[in-house]
Amino acid sequence: MLIINKDKFSIQTKSEILDETGNVKYWCQPDFAFKGRLHVYDENNDEIGYVQYKILKSQDGVEYYDHKDNKINVDDYCIDGEGFNLQITKNNSIVLNSKESDEKVMIDCKDNISLLILFGLIK
Repeated sequence: MLIINKDKFSIQTKSEILDETGNVKYWCQPDFAFKGRLHVYDENNDEIGYVQYKILKSQDGVEYYDHKDNKINVDDYCIDGEGFNLQITKNNSIVLNSKESDEKVMIDCKDNISLLILFGLIK
């Protein structure tokens, strides 16, 4: 289970994603040189990928990339819900569930791509 403190989380600043014991599991920060990009790192400070928000007319929408700048195909992922109350599935299997409470978001995540998709939905 992952936890985001809603009061401290922003895609505009460095933010932490904690596990249920309060340890940093992931963290993210915007790209300083390229506006509209959010990099996501694991607990070992290794980049898992980044989200490229739509800022150019040539972009169809939000794009997802791995740590080597390879575009990730997310066509097999389906999103249901809105805000932080989401369910993401791939091939009819749930890969991410997130539920919002007053002060935090609880996330059950099965893969890094679904975590990137979650951040792509946050604006």
